Amino acid sequence: MDGQRNRRYTFEQDYFFVMGDNLDNSLDSRFWGYVPEDHLNGEAVFTLFSWDREQNVFRMGRTLQGLE
Repeated sequence: MDGQRNRRYTFEQDYFFVMGDNLDNSLDSRFWGYVPEDHLNGEAVFTLFSWDREQNVFRMGRTLQGLE
């Protein structure tokens, strides 16, 4: 931080890992890092699409379901 190595750092606010809508080709937190909470605008309200990579199937039961 500021050119100095630190062994400890206390975050002053929450940070979030944000994923884009194109899993393999998105400029998201994998590209520009974590997003501080005060930079977020809006909220997720439902799951638009859900894919199970292990079983290679579309999870219809989770699609368009509201989030708690």
